[in-house]
Amino acid sequence: MLRAAANGGIALLFQSARLAGRVAELGSLAVTTRTMNEQIKTAYRHLLYVAMLAIRNDCQSRGRESSNPFEWRRQYRRSRVAGATADWLHNLAQFSSLDFARFDEQQFWSEHTHLCRRFSGERLERYREIFDEYLAGRVSICL
Repeated sequence: MLRAAANGGIALLFQSARLAGRVAELGSLAVTTRTMNEQIKTAYRHLLYVAMLAIRNDCQSRGRESSNPFEWRRQYRRSRVAGATADWLHNLAQFSSLDFARFDEQQFWSEHTHLCRRFSGERLERYREIFDEYLAGRVSICL
């Protein structure tokens, strides 16, 4: 029985050493990412809130119903931008609900850059500004 316990202990040590090696590998990959503290998490949640307000405004025409084809075109464009923004942010909402476990900030902002290029002229860069301003203590809700 003592021999089995010793062998089990050795196996456990071996597994722990393997796991430590994997953690070290992952740790070396994670050096480029910053620690997700509560202030950063709150800034992402604020960004999500502000974006949802913008999406709601862009998808709901506040004026009277129009038969003007130019207005239809304008509203169509706004809804396309809003939909693409929602596509970009839906994973942020999921990660927020999971307290940002395994959230990749670099990937998130890379997708934002792609969105800004796709819809140049729509001022989607403002989302990064809102995030950075929130981190700096300057809360902004308006786009």
